[in-house]
This record gives sequence, C-alpha cells and structure tokens, in this order.
Amino acid sequence: TVRTVRLVRGEVFFEVAHNKEKPFVVLAKAGAIRALGTAFTVRLDREDIAVMVTDGRVELSTLNSPKAVTGSADSLTMQPKVLMNLEAGQSARFTDRIDTVENINAAQIEKKLAWRSDLLIFEGETLGQVIQDVSRYTRSEIVINDPVLKDLRITGVFPTGEISALLHTLDESFDIDVAYGADEKVYLTSRAN
Repeated sequence: TVRTVRLVRGEVFFEVAHNKEKPFVVLAKAGAIRALGTAFTVRLDREDIAVMVTDGRVELSTLNSPKAVTGSADSLTMQPKVLMNLEAGQSARFTDRIDTVENINAAQIEKKLAWRSDLLIFEGETLGQVIQDVSRYTRSEIVINDPVLKDLRITGVFPTGEISALLHTLDESFDIDVAYGADEKVYLTSRAN
C-alpha cells in the first residue's frame, strides 16, 4: 500500500509517478518526505535533512515522537506530524521542525544536481562547506587545521571521485599546505602562519 525507501546516508534523486493508492515515502533520520507526483532530491547531512523539489511538490513530515513509527519493516505504521508542503523550485532543511526554506532558480537547481554528472560545482562556498560536500565522495578524512581556513571562499568545478584535483588547487592557488597522514587523513594548514 506504500512505496517506501529508507535513506541511510548520502543523497538521492527521485522521479516519482503519482499514485494515490500507493504513496511514495522517503524515510530519512526522523523525517518523512511524501511525494505528490514529483521529482526531488533528499540529502542527509550531519545535522539535518535537505530536500530540493525540481518538479511537483512533496510533503515534509517529522516522525520525531515515541509513537511515530510502529511495527516491523513489512507492516510500517507512521503517524507523522506534517510540517509543510514544498513546491517545485524550493529547497528546505529540516529536523523535527523546518530550519530553512529557499526559493531556487533553474541555474541553482542545475548546480545542485551536477553530482548526477559526477561534478561538484562551487561558486563562493566556504572551504568548510566544500570539504563537507567532497567528503561524501572519498574515504579520506579531510581535516582543516586552521579555523580561519574554514571561511575561505572557493569557486571551481571538480570531479566527484577525484579529491586530488581539489587538493592540488588548494595547494597551488590558495597557499594551503596539504599533508597526508595515517589512516587516510588529509590535513589542510595555511602557509601564511
């Protein structure tokens, strides 16, 4: 009676055919995203769930109550608390409440979906945000040693699976020392210090 996907980590893009008899629901952390005939992404970050709607609309709900989910995986019963509907051209971040809602244009949507073409596009994001995005595509742990570097603004296009291009750019263009440590750790330190 319900088409259900549980997102454990990462980001996924869905294109869903509308079917009133079989709603499509994505479970992520303590949130539920119900498709209302749409195309959308769901991304798990450390702190919250990010949803972007490219077509149609979705309903954002929280399952953050003791009685929210009962039963086995085969007989899942949800009593979600609806937070809001999100329309095409909007993105939101939420946990047990809506944290942010943004209107996004076609160029921003294309940039955010570039990962589907194995690219990451940055246009002035902080190095902290860039490292968070890049870390999803590598087993290496990238550590920023100098707190001031976290706010450094980065612009560029990088392949998703090759962090070496980003690290080379940081080394050559931003005067950042890139040191490789044990256990697949990479340390970033400013040479200005």
